[in-house]
Amino acid sequence: FFNLFVIPGFSFHIAYAASPSITSISPISGIIGGSLTISGTALTNATSVKFGSTAATINSNSATSINVTIPSGSGTQAVTVTTAGGTSNSKSFTYLTPSITSISPTSGIIGSTVTISGLRLSSASSVKFGSTEAMILSNSATTITATVPTGTSTVSVTVTTPNGTSNAVNFTYLTPSITSVSPTSGIIGSTVGSGKSLSMLAL
Repeated sequence: FFNLFVIPGFSFHIAYAASPSITSISPISGIIGGSLTISGTALTNATSVKFGSTAATINSNSATSINVTIPSGSGTQAVTVTTAGGTSNSKSFTYLTPSITSISPTSGIIGSTVTISGLRLSSASSVKFGSTEAMILSNSATTITATVPTGTSTVSVTVTTPNGTSNAVNFTYLTPSITSVSPTSGIIGSTVGSGKSLSMLAL
């Protein structure tokens, strides 16, 4: 906007930059490294876009739109734009964490393979069975395969990515189970059983 100053024999304008204003952001939730578009007015020559206190990388900028890369963060943060005209109002953005929808199988033995299905599982840095790290065999946005680590009983399985730690699903460790012994009586040194190793048998 402009202010008009008049001095006898002279008149001049002093221009002030308009204050930036955000009308919307899209999307309103997402993951670190994703793209976000800010719509509003007086956004030209933005010097900073912040998610909370963390600055985002500005990819493009016009008077009515700014595109940025979502920076590191968690929870719900206030998005603001700063220009020569000041700092805008804020809009809320929520960081999405990884989500596990299922694990298959839901029970098994140490050393077996499980498949974890869900959302936003890319770049997993950790899969834990309780507090024990599992070896990750493969990893995509929707699926992780891992080797069941040492453990007992029923434990919570979680996935950690740069976007945080997922919800937990249960996995139960199976113990050896004897169904029968044959013969049921005999002498010292005789042989019983079918010859299968119970260390590899989980029923």
